[in-house]
Amino acid sequence: MAAREDSDNLAWDRSDELWEEAGRQVRLSFQCRKIESFAARISGKPATLVTPLIIGGFNVLYPIRLEGSSAPVLVRLPCPNQAVFPEEKTAAEAATATYIAQHTQIPVAEVFHHGVDSDIGPFMIIQDLES
Repeated sequence: MAAREDSDNLAWDRSDELWEEAGRQVRLSFQCRKIESFAARISGKPATLVTPLIIGGFNVLYPIRLEGSSAPVLVRLPCPNQAVFPEEKTAAEAATATYIAQHTQIPVAEVFHHGVDSDIGPFMIIQDLES
C-alpha cells in the first residue's frame, strides 16, 4: 500500500506545482497586456485591465474597462494546465450560459463574445454581474 500512497503524493505534488505555475503565468504583466490588447481588438475600443484578477479552480477572469462603458466586462480564460480540452469546455460553457439566459429566469452573465484566439486561446467575454 505504501507504493500507491507514494504515487498519490507525487501526483498531488505535481498538481500543486502546476497550479502554482498557472497562478504565476496568469499574473505576468506580459499576459495582462496581451489580454488588454485582445479586448481592445475585439471591442474596437481602448481597454484597461481593472485589478484584481479573479482566479478560480478552472478559469481566470480579467476585469476589463472599455472606454465609454460604465461597467467592466470580464475576459474569461481557462487556467493554464488545469482544464482538459479547454476549447471544447469553453464553447460548451458559452452555449450553456446562452441557453439558460434564453430559456429560464436564472440570472447568468451575458456572453458578448466567445471563441478561440490565436494569441490567448479559448475565451469568453462576459458581463460582470457584480458591477
